[in-house]
Amino acid sequence: MEWTHPVHLCMSTWYLSRNGPDEGVKAMRETILRFNAHNGIEMTPERGYHETLTVAWLRIVAWELARCPADLSLPERAGHVIEHCRDMRRLRDHYTRETMMSWKARTEWVEPDLVPLPKLER
Repeated sequence: MEWTHPVHLCMSTWYLSRNGPDEGVKAMRETILRFNAHNGIEMTPERGYHETLTVAWLRIVAWELARCPADLSLPERAGHVIEHCRDMRRLRDHYTRETMMSWKARTEWVEPDLVPLPKLER
């Protein structure tokens, strides 16, 4: 399986729908870390797991899911998320490149330095 942006979005939809925001973030983090370990992907300043990217996208996906009609099936919700979140540059509205590419942002959650993201509803 290729680890593409649409795959991340589908997994985010599933984890948030199944587990809610707090456990969804935890499950997504653990899945990515396991996938990377299995594939020998080490965490460096340029690659590997990125905490702020992961949590920021989960916040955006959660916001999009809240906008979906309640009667949509899981595949329909995933389709909605992919349609509305396909532009990977979306986070540029929220973060400067310097902030997003920092080691701190890679290793821990960093709030946006441009425009706030939607909060994860509990």
